[in-house]
Amino acid sequence: MLSSLSDFLIIVIVAILLMGGEKDIANTIKNFSRTLNEFQRRRAELENELRRELGEVTGNLNEITNSLNETSITLNNEMRRNLVTPNPDNEARIRELEERIRILEEELQRLRGSKDGDGKTTG
Repeated sequence: MLSSLSDFLIIVIVAILLMGGEKDIANTIKNFSRTLNEFQRRRAELENELRRELGEVTGNLNEITNSLNETSITLNNEMRRNLVTPNPDNEARIRELEERIRILEEELQRLRGSKDGDGKTTG
């Protein structure tokens, strides 16, 4: 029925004008215009704040993704090097690197999980 808050506000204003009659209608319209402008300004401020906050979360997520990619590249390089030159400590080093990757993947999943399907943070 009403597709937006603006439509609803217009209907409310028309109802107020009809109920109030024509007494001081110019001031009523001025006040409504000021109120509507203030509402739109506040809505824009809220949207900007939400975009800024979501940008920070996205930046953190990108940092973790980059760290995970770097660790993966390091692991691949070390595995290739160890395949060429056998080392008795290979298994310990591999376990250590796999654990590091697991921790980074969990952190990445945790950060991704803190966002709902609309890209807004929950909580």
